[in-house]
Amino acid sequence: MRLALAACLLLAAAAPAVPAGAVEILRCDLGETRHGWVARSMVLAHEPGAAEAIVADDLGLFFTGKPSTARVTAESARRLRFTWSIPKVEDGHGNMVPAMIYRAALSRGGSDLRVWAEPLGYQVRFSGRGSCRPVPEAERRSMEALVRKGTG
Repeated sequence: MRLALAACLLLAAAAPAVPAGAVEILRCDLGETRHGWVARSMVLAHEPGAAEAIVADDLGLFFTGKPSTARVTAESARRLRFTWSIPKVEDGHGNMVPAMIYRAALSRGGSDLRVWAEPLGYQVRFSGRGSCRPVPEAERRSMEALVRKGTG
């Protein structure tokens, strides 16, 4: 719930990336993820056909203070693929990584979401798998209002 509220409040900051039209807003749960570099939950906002999406998760919000703008790399009737990065991340041991690069694949309807995270300059990959569901109508209206307000 904290993530949904934060995403609701911060989507307006990233509003120019996603036009306010038929925006899909999904809440995604990934359950257990390996080593904590893939968030257990996130909110995704994307307008079909748009070149960008917005990803709001605890990791991005912690390191940057705002949702991440993702680049849509492929979109079909069956799947949406996108990528984003979080710059200058630091692990629990104080090691600094220039960026954490994220890739995700979402099935249409949200029944399957896969997320991979790779620290820039390292040959290791973290992953998570889960599913998404549309944000409830009452929350959706408030998020859309914030997006429209941010672009107006």
